[in-house]
Amino acid sequence: MKNELENIYHSKINNLNFLLVDITYRKPHLHFDIELAFVLEGTGTVRTQEHSFEISAEQAIIFNNCQLHEFSSRGEMKLLILQFSTQIFEMVSPQLDKIHFESGPFNLRDQPETLCLLLKTALSYFAKDGNTPPYTSDTRLCFFTSQSPFGYHSL
Repeated sequence: MKNELENIYHSKINNLNFLLVDITYRKPHLHFDIELAFVLEGTGTVRTQEHSFEISAEQAIIFNNCQLHEFSSRGEMKLLILQFSTQIFEMVSPQLDKIHFESGPFNLRDQPETLCLLLKTALSYFAKDGNTPPYTSDTRLCFFTSQSPFGYHSL
């Protein structure tokens, strides 16, 4: 299996990127950023080196930096993807850079504050007015991940 290193460019905000994508298949790849994938529509399968998970609308999964992962779906799966650099952690609290997230699907509808923050940040990010989204301060993002609905442990 040939793996791909995906380069991520933070075109609007340093160390933060949002993507809205329709995926039927994305070959195994990894990147230096942490990635949170939220399923807006459809169902599919996510594979890491260790596990394979079924994932569906209103579920999300997080991948650590340099963690190999692959997406596939039987139909089209619409994902909202948040990619952020670990440098965000270094700027606010160096110990947060040592967090290792446990990849596995979780329901964001059970975490309304986290879901609201994610969606408001994405809407601001995609806004045409060119303003920096108010929800993307390093502190808020660190709070979002350190108080996360997904499992993690410190390295």
